[in-house]
Amino acid sequence: MKYLQEKMHLLGERHSNVYIIKTPEEKYIVSIPDLHWSAQIGCLEEFQQKVEYLNDSLSFHLYEGNSYELAYRLSKLTELNRFR
Repeated sequence: MKYLQEKMHLLGERHSNVYIIKTPEEKYIVSIPDLHWSAQIGCLEEFQQKVEYLNDSLSFHLYEGNSYELAYRLSKLTELNRFR
Protein backbone atom coordinates (compact mmCIF):
# COMPACT_ATOMS: atom_id res chain seq x y z
CA MET A 1 0.00 0.00 0.00
CA LYS A 2 1.07 3.52 -0.68
CA TYR A 3 0.13 6.49 1.47
CA LEU A 4 0.18 10.25 1.63
CA GLN A 5 0.02 12.42 4.74
CA GLU A 6 -0.72 16.14 4.46
CA LYS A 7 -1.51 18.87 6.98
CA MET A 8 -4.53 20.75 5.67
CA HIS A 9 -6.36 23.90 6.71
CA LEU A 10 -9.94 22.96 7.66
CA LEU A 11 -11.80 25.67 9.60
CA GLY A 12 -10.67 29.04 10.90
CA GLU A 13 -7.34 28.45 12.57
CA ARG A 14 -7.84 24.69 12.58
CA HIS A 15 -5.40 22.47 10.72
CA SER A 16 -5.62 18.73 10.61
CA ASN A 17 -3.70 15.77 9.26
CA VAL A 18 -5.20 14.14 6.19
CA TYR A 19 -4.25 10.58 5.32
CA ILE A 20 -4.77 9.00 1.93
CA ILE A 21 -3.95 5.35 1.39
CA LYS A 22 -3.79 3.81 -2.07
CA THR A 23 -4.63 0.12 -1.88
CA PRO A 24 -3.41 -2.64 -4.19
CA GLU A 25 -7.04 -2.93 -5.39
CA GLU A 26 -6.77 0.57 -6.95
CA LYS A 27 -8.87 2.36 -4.34
CA TYR A 28 -8.15 5.34 -2.11
CA ILE A 29 -9.06 5.52 1.55
CA VAL A 30 -9.24 9.15 2.60
CA SER A 31 -9.25 9.88 6.32
CA ILE A 32 -9.34 12.94 8.57
CA PRO A 33 -9.08 11.59 12.14
CA ASP A 34 -9.85 14.96 13.79
CA LEU A 35 -13.26 14.89 12.10
CA HIS A 36 -13.75 11.17 12.78
CA TRP A 37 -14.36 10.85 9.02
CA SER A 38 -13.16 8.58 6.26
CA ALA A 39 -14.31 7.54 2.81
CA GLN A 40 -13.25 5.16 0.07
CA ILE A 41 -13.13 6.10 -3.62
CA GLY A 42 -11.91 4.38 -6.75
CA CYS A 43 -8.63 5.43 -8.36
CA LEU A 44 -10.04 5.32 -11.87
CA GLU A 45 -13.16 7.38 -11.19
CA GLU A 46 -13.52 10.72 -12.94
CA PHE A 47 -12.21 13.66 -10.91
CA GLN A 48 -15.67 15.25 -10.62
CA GLN A 49 -17.16 11.96 -9.42
CA LYS A 50 -14.56 11.87 -6.63
CA VAL A 51 -15.36 15.46 -5.63
CA GLU A 52 -19.12 14.83 -5.58
CA TYR A 53 -18.81 11.60 -3.60
CA LEU A 54 -16.51 13.16 -0.99
CA ASN A 55 -18.70 16.27 -0.79
CA ASP A 56 -21.80 14.12 -0.18
CA SER A 57 -19.96 12.12 2.47
CA LEU A 58 -18.70 15.24 4.27
CA SER A 59 -22.15 16.86 4.10
CA PHE A 60 -23.79 13.71 5.47
CA HIS A 61 -21.19 13.70 8.23
CA LEU A 62 -22.27 17.29 9.06
CA TYR A 63 -18.91 18.90 8.31
CA GLU A 64 -19.38 22.57 9.29
CA GLY A 65 -17.06 24.13 6.72
CA ASN A 66 -17.16 24.41 2.95
CA SER A 67 -17.50 20.70 2.19
CA TYR A 68 -17.22 21.19 -1.57
CA GLU A 69 -13.90 23.03 -1.26
CA LEU A 70 -12.52 20.37 1.08
CA ALA A 71 -13.75 17.57 -1.20
CA TYR A 72 -12.07 19.30 -4.17
CA ARG A 73 -8.75 19.63 -2.32
CA LEU A 74 -8.88 15.99 -1.17
CA SER A 75 -9.61 14.85 -4.72
CA LYS A 76 -6.65 16.89 -5.97
CA LEU A 77 -4.42 15.02 -3.51
CA THR A 78 -5.49 11.71 -5.07
CA GLU A 79 -4.30 13.01 -8.45
CA LEU A 80 -0.75 13.67 -7.20
CA ASN A 81 1.99 11.11 -7.55
CA ARG A 82 3.50 11.81 -4.14
CA PHE A 83 2.51 8.55 -2.50
CA ARG A 84 5.20 6.68 -0.57
